[in-house]
Formats: sequence, C-alpha cells, structure tokens
Amino acid sequence: MPNKDEINQVIYQSWHRGCKETDLLLGDYAKAKVVEFDDAKFSLYKSMIEENDWDLYAWIIGKEETPEKYVALIAEIKDYSFQKYKSNRG
Repeated sequence: MPNKDEINQVIYQSWHRGCKETDLLLGDYAKAKVVEFDDAKFSLYKSMIEENDWDLYAWIIGKEETPEKYVALIAEIKDYSFQKYKSNRG
C-alpha cells in the first residue's frame, strides 16, 4: 500500500499538469480514488501521469486510442468524470 506522502505527491501531480483540462480530470479522480489503490494500480497510475498531457487528454476524450496498459484506468477515469458531471447537473 502506498504511504501517505506518496499518495499526496501523486494527487498533487495530478492537479498540476500544465493543461487545465487534464488537471481537472485527473485531479478530481486522484483526490477521490488514489487512496483506494493497491500497489500495482498505484504504480500504473504513477506511470500514466508521466505521459504527455495532450496524449492523456486525447485518450480520455476518445480522440486517440489508449495504449493497452492504460485502457482500464482511462475507462475508470472517464466513468468517474461522467458520473461526477452527471450528478452536478442534477
């Protein structure tokens, strides 16, 4: 299990990406979900957030094909973002 400092660092990195759209998508998701990750998923997420912002954004919005290793994680981020948007629209 990741320790609190590692979790906080990943959440911070998710919020401070350089592209506001990606900041919002990844930041909200990370804040809500990263604490639940096991070591393998945490490691995968850390690897994913090292990718280029515009690639991440394109994968999330479905503009480009997501690399196989990130497919499930990107699908989870998309679902989380959609559910959050849907609940905020009331």
